[in-house]
Amino acid sequence: MSIFAVDSYEKKSDRSWYNTAATKVVTDGFLGSSFNIELTKTMSVAESTGQGSILGMSGLVIGKGVTQNMIARYSEHSTDQYPVITVSLGDYGSYDVAVKDVDPSDATQIEMFALCSYLDDKNITCPGSTGSYNRLKSYIQSAIDMDELPDINSHVNAKKKINWLKGFEYSMKKDITDQYSYMERSEQTKLRSYFEKQCKDLEIRKLLERARG
Repeated sequence: MSIFAVDSYEKKSDRSWYNTAATKVVTDGFLGSSFNIELTKTMSVAESTGQGSILGMSGLVIGKGVTQNMIARYSEHSTDQYPVITVSLGDYGSYDVAVKDVDPSDATQIEMFALCSYLDDKNITCPGSTGSYNRLKSYIQSAIDMDELPDINSHVNAKKKINWLKGFEYSMKKDITDQYSYMERSEQTKLRSYFEKQCKDLEIRKLLERARG
C-alpha cells in the first residue's frame, strides 16, 4: 500500500498565511488544493530539514505555474557507509533519501536531486554554479521533446519514476562543435558512467539478497 505525506491548504479570506510561505511559489489557482508526496522504498519522512551546509537547490513543479523549492542537506542519520540526504520541500515537509538505494533508471525527481547533491558534495560530479541535477534536467530535455521521457516541467509528473539513463541516449547524440559542448559531453559521460555503476551495484545487491534468502 502506498504511503502518503499530505499537506493541504484551505482557502482563507484573509490569506494571512500567504506571506509566510517563504519557500513556496503560490498562485491563486493553487489555493485550496493539495499536493501529495508518495514515499518510495528509498524515502522516509525526515525528523528535520537536515544538518550542515546546503548541498544543492532546485525546483519541483507541483502545480500549474507552481514550483516548489527543493533544498538538500545531510540527514542527521547519515554516515559515510550509509549516506542519507534530507530534501526539504518547505511547507510540504522534509524527506530522507538513502542515496545508495536510488536507481537512476527508475527514480523520481526528488530521489535524483538527492543523489546528485550527494555526488556533488563528494566531488564525484562537477557541481559548477548550478549543481549537476539542474544540468541533468537540461541534458534529458531532448528525450522529453521526443516524448521518450515524462515531461519534468509538468506537475503531473512530479512524483513519476523516470529512466534518467535513457535521457543520455538522446543528449549524447548531439555533435561536439566547440569547447563548451566538449565539456558538456565530458560531464554527461561522467554522470552516465556513475549512474550505470549505481544500477549495477543495486542489481548485485539484489542478487546477493536473493541468494541469502
